[in-house]
Amino acid sequence: MVAVIATAVVALATQTSGSSAGGLGVSLVNILSLSQTLVSLIRAWVEVETSLGAVARVRSFDRETPRECLPTEDSEPPEQWPSSGKIEVRGLGASYKPEGALVLDGLDVDIQPGEKIGLCGRTGSGKSSFVLSLLKMVELQQGDILLDNSTIKSIPRLTLRRRLNVMPQNPLILSGTMRFCLDPWSENSNERIQWALEEVGMWEVITERGGLDVNTDDCPLSRGQQQLICLSRALLGRSKILILDEATANLDQETEAKMIEVIKGNFSQCTVIMVAHHLHTIRDFDKIMVLDRGNLVEYGRPDDLLSCPSKFREIWDSQS
Repeated sequence: MVAVIATAVVALATQTSGSSAGGLGVSLVNILSLSQTLVSLIRAWVEVETSLGAVARVRSFDRETPRECLPTEDSEPPEQWPSSGKIEVRGLGASYKPEGALVLDGLDVDIQPGEKIGLCGRTGSGKSSFVLSLLKMVELQQGDILLDNSTIKSIPRLTLRRRLNVMPQNPLILSGTMRFCLDPWSENSNERIQWALEEVGMWEVITERGGLDVNTDDCPLSRGQQQLICLSRALLGRSKILILDEATANLDQETEAKMIEVIKGNFSQCTVIMVAHHLHTIRDFDKIMVLDRGNLVEYGRPDDLLSCPSKFREIWDSQS
């Protein structure tokens, strides 16, 4: 196409009086860059078309995807809620989908402020489902859960999840600076962040690798160290309820022991619910919940459950 335009320009120039050699040269030079200009124009058009398609898909997703929060979830709790950590579960039935099969059925349990509760059971017994129900990540079909005498049904889900300290099995390391990873809401001073890292034995490690302003992507940590970072974040969270979903699984004995030490020492005034794969980590807890196929089959002190034939003793013996 450029060759055709160049030929046309030369033909017109030779037939037009007053055309100079200099003007013809400038025209030919500009024609040489025309191809690149056309390529840039076409590329820009394609990018605009792609961007418009992306915007359309985002609008479609926003319009068609059901909202997680329900209209009835409009009751904002007090700023310090939950202030004691009392948990009451009343006839809880929950499913992963509305009108779906119940993964938890008829759970009744009272957890007093400051109690340490170990949660165990075979694979598929409903341990993680119970944790998710506390966070309203499964649908509550029956019964209710009360935190400090307030039903979670009317509390916005984002508010509920922010007010609870949760540590999953897989460490969650946020992208950004180490300071942001530990304190994403910027609620703590440098001194308090340092204290939290010192409590889990990670302050020197982070200092040697760039300090609080190092990017987490540039700070390689082992799985155990990552989980200790998450425990530091929980220390800074100041919630009265700490939930651990097999957070000590797949850790070496030293890291596991350090986590249990911090949980017992620094969260002594908090209610702790810990899903455990290794039962020795919850042996000294106040009470044990044993789930089986979504039902609460045992709830009591570890010594009592181990002193008689029980599901807990059965699982304990299988790990001995």
